[in-house]
Amino acid sequence: MRIPLPSCYFAETKDGSHLVIDGVQRITTVLKFFNNEFALEEMTAFPDLEGKKFSELGTYRAELESTTIRCVILRRENPDELVTEIFARLNKGSVSLSDQEIRHALYPGDFDKLLNELAENKIIKDFGLGKEGKGKRDAREAEELVLRFFSFYESPEEYEGNLSKFLDKYMKTASSYSTEELDALKKNFKNALDACLIVFSQEEVFSAFIDLCTSDSFKKSTAGGLQRDKEDVI
Repeated sequence: MRIPLPSCYFAETKDGSHLVIDGVQRITTVLKFFNNEFALEEMTAFPDLEGKKFSELGTYRAELESTTIRCVILRRENPDELVTEIFARLNKGSVSLSDQEIRHALYPGDFDKLLNELAENKIIKDFGLGKEGKGKRDAREAEELVLRFFSFYESPEEYEGNLSKFLDKYMKTASSYSTEELDALKKNFKNALDACLIVFSQEEVFSAFIDLCTSDSFKKSTAGGLQRDKEDVI
């Protein structure tokens, strides 16, 4: 039908590869169809193609293979803040992405995998949702909780009141960490979690801690940033 497809947006990384910031679903769908992973459905305009896979399309295959998909590439010289802003704007559709979903897309790699691994801990998943663990979290919210720990553990003095930017900056830095550095982070996280389980073993104390962290007074106390040394905070 020659209907133009929406443009796909890429961000050029330091190593010259390209990170998809908009168009992942379109690209993945095309790739899967070309690999015969699904058949066409609801083909009202071309009923004779109903139920056919790519390998069964005959002369249509050449037309599909020569179809142009316009791509926009954001060069590596652009600041990360610009890439993040464009990503957020492009993905504000019927379902808005959370900040952590955007970080997940912009900074893939071993650190992002570590966040995902540690976020699978039941205590992290249930934090703030009550003892039954019932409730609905935003996408990747558990991973953001882990990211908050690492950010405040390593560089609390850099927090200046804007939590999202603070986490963005740390996520970018940690995305280039070595295996040894990531192993150290994992060990520190588990040690801290074990200490919390000892201190807050009683349900009423743990609940009180949650209430404190979600209170307006606690949020106001960090609104202007943290000026104390890391040792004082820890």
